Amino acid sequence: MKPITARTKLLGVIGNPIQHSLSPLMMNAAFDASGIDARYMAFEVSDLESAVSGARSLGFIGLNVTVPFKEKVLPFLGSLSPEAELAGAVNTIVFGGSPEGHSTDGIGAVTAIKERGLYLGDADVLILGAGGAAKAISFAIAEAGAEVTIANRTVSKAESLSNALISAGYSSLYCSLSDIPLTKKYSLIINATSVGLNGEPSLLPDLPKYVYAMDLVYKETDFIAKAKSAGAKIIPGLDMLLYQGAAAFELWFDEKAPVDVMRSALEAKNVDH
Repeated sequence: MKPITARTKLLGVIGNPIQHSLSPLMMNAAFDASGIDARYMAFEVSDLESAVSGARSLGFIGLNVTVPFKEKVLPFLGSLSPEAELAGAVNTIVFGGSPEGHSTDGIGAVTAIKERGLYLGDADVLILGAGGAAKAISFAIAEAGAEVTIANRTVSKAESLSNALISAGYSSLYCSLSDIPLTKKYSLIINATSVGLNGEPSLLPDLPKYVYAMDLVYKETDFIAKAKSAGAKIIPGLDMLLYQGAAAFELWFDEKAPVDVMRSALEAKNVDH
């Protein structure tokens, strides 16, 4: 690892909680492999506005944004990419003239899904949650041709996201978490909430057999354990972390991300656990 100097470019991820994040491991491996003098750190944040303005003032190149700030960060940004504006959520900030908000969660999820062999063009996808990640992923999956059902504890949020998808010309339904129509033959079920991060039981007590299952929490959760028991094909959360991170890298440095190096860093850490 190169020493940090006054010339070292600074980046990081902000969230709360953040101790579980593997992004620093992945990103720093990418910088080293690319010969970029940069360091990436994780910051647990309570004052979001001060965190964004402080990072900009200190000359940070950019930030990733995670739970619970993907929607809350919007007022502190100067502009949004089309994807971020459509989703109403940001997971990547590029500093420059004014902070630019981007969303790489959608492309990260779609790339991970396609890599595991699922064709989204005629898929029925159930997304658990209606927060920032769910918004970005739902629009990207809908753009790929899937019908998206949004299930959320607060039904009004599920309805709002579903209506936004319909207004954009996509096919979407919504329901409460307690009233999911599991008789429908879903191709893919995605847990886009943080439930499972601290060992909580799955939002779905029973999963349909032989679907694809994806959890954005990238350790093995109760949701994934139940999916495996039901014979589901698993799309690891690490895959989405990898591809959304690669897209962020390319926004910051305008060069191809070393995806294989980033994957190896994540897999080595995963084996350690």
